[in-house]
Amino acid sequence: MEYDLCIVGAGMIGSSAARHAAALGKRVCLVGPEEPKSRYGHDIFGAHYDEGRITRSTASEFIWAVVSRRSIAGYRQLERESGIKFYHEVGCLSVGHRSGLFLQKSLESAKRQDLPSVDLLPSVAELKKRFPYLGIYNRNIRAIFETRNAGYINPRRLIEIQQKLAQRDGCVIVREVADSVEETAGTASGGAVVMKVTTERRRAILAKTVLLATGAFTEFRSLLPPGLRLDLEPVTQGVVFAELSAEDQEKLRDMPSMLILENDPLLAEESGQALQATDYDSYILPPIKYPDGKVYLKLGHGNKDEKILKSPSEIRQWFTSKLPLDCEQSLLRILKATFPDLKPVSLHTDSCVTVNTPTRLPYIDTVAPRLTVALGDNGYSAKCCDELGRLAASLALTGKWEDDLPKEAFRAIVKRDRENSKL
Repeated sequence: MEYDLCIVGAGMIGSSAARHAAALGKRVCLVGPEEPKSRYGHDIFGAHYDEGRITRSTASEFIWAVVSRRSIAGYRQLERESGIKFYHEVGCLSVGHRSGLFLQKSLESAKRQDLPSVDLLPSVAELKKRFPYLGIYNRNIRAIFETRNAGYINPRRLIEIQQKLAQRDGCVIVREVADSVEETAGTASGGAVVMKVTTERRRAILAKTVLLATGAFTEFRSLLPPGLRLDLEPVTQGVVFAELSAEDQEKLRDMPSMLILENDPLLAEESGQALQATDYDSYILPPIKYPDGKVYLKLGHGNKDEKILKSPSEIRQWFTSKLPLDCEQSLLRILKATFPDLKPVSLHTDSCVTVNTPTRLPYIDTVAPRLTVALGDNGYSAKCCDELGRLAASLALTGKWEDDLPKEAFRAIVKRDRENSKL
C-alpha cells in the first residue's frame, strides 16, 4: 500500500498532523514508538512524557501568539470528540521587569488579538495581593494575568486524543522507530518515485510524501537526504518536582501557570537572600496529580541553565542521567525564593530537551522533493502543536503554503546557509 503521507515522529506535532491529514480523507501512516516504561535501553525519547505544559494566548513573538490562539480555540472540541479531558483553564501569570521587552511585547500581542481577559498588575503590591504565597519583593516588576484561554494542558492526553481521532479517520499507526527515509520506485503509480520509510524492524512503508516531526532526534537516523543538515540546536532542560502536602495543596488550589522572566523579577532585596538575579527566570506549573497518585508543583529553569547538546550520545546521556548538581541547586534556589513558605513532602528532578532555531520560530518547510519538516519547538510548541501540525500537514500534502501567516517565517535554515552568511 502506498500512503498519501507518512509522518515520522509520533509526538505532539506529528500526532496533530496525522489527525488533520486523516480528517481530509488522506491515506496516512504515523510512525513512532510509544512512551517507554523506562528510559534505559532506549535512545529515542519524547518531550511529552509529562502531565503538564503551560498554555497561553499571549507571546513576545506574535506568530507564536497566533498559532497558540488558534490551537486553544480547538481544545474543547478535541475533548468533546474524544471524550478525554486534557485542558485546564486555570489562567497564566507572566511576571517581568516593568521596562523589559517580554511583558511589553506580550501586551502588544494581546492588543493585536483583542484579548479581553488579560489583567495588568502594575505593581508588586497588586501582585502580592492576588498571589500572597509568592516571594516577590522587587518593586521594579509588573505582571499580566490571562484569566481565560490559558492554563495548562496534559501532553500525554493530548497525544492520546490526536492519535485516537486520527485512527478513527483511517490513520495507521506503526509503533516503531524509523531508521531511514529515501526515494524509491513506487508500485501503485506506474513506478513513479515515492518515499520509503524503513523502520528498525525492517518494515518498509511507501508514501507519496513524508513529514518529519522528529525533534531533537532528527540526526539520530538517516532521515534527511545525504549532506543536508538543518540548523537545529538541541538544548538541555531541567525541572524540579515538589510533592505537596494536603495543606500546601489547599494554599495553592487557585494557582495559575506562571512565567517569571527578565532575569530580575524575584530579586529579593528585602528578604536578606543573597541570590544572583540571573538565577530567577523560570516557568511553574500549578499543583497537578501525577500517575503515582501524588500531587506535585513543577518548576523549570530559564535559559541561564541551558546547555547545547552537540551529538546524539550527549542527548541520550542527558535523558538517562541525573541532573548536574549546579542545575539541581539552581532549581532548588528558584523554588525556595518563589515559594518561601512551601514545605515539600519530597523533591525530585527530571530532564528534557528542547530544540532551538536561529529564528526562534519553528521550521515548517519542504526541504527536498516529497520531504517536509516540522521541527524546532524552541520550548513553545506544546500549547500550539495542533495548529503547527495542521500547517505542516497542509504543506506536505499540497506542496503549497496556504495560510495568511508569512511562509518565510517558517523557512528551514540549512547549516551551510547560515555559515556562508557569516563569510
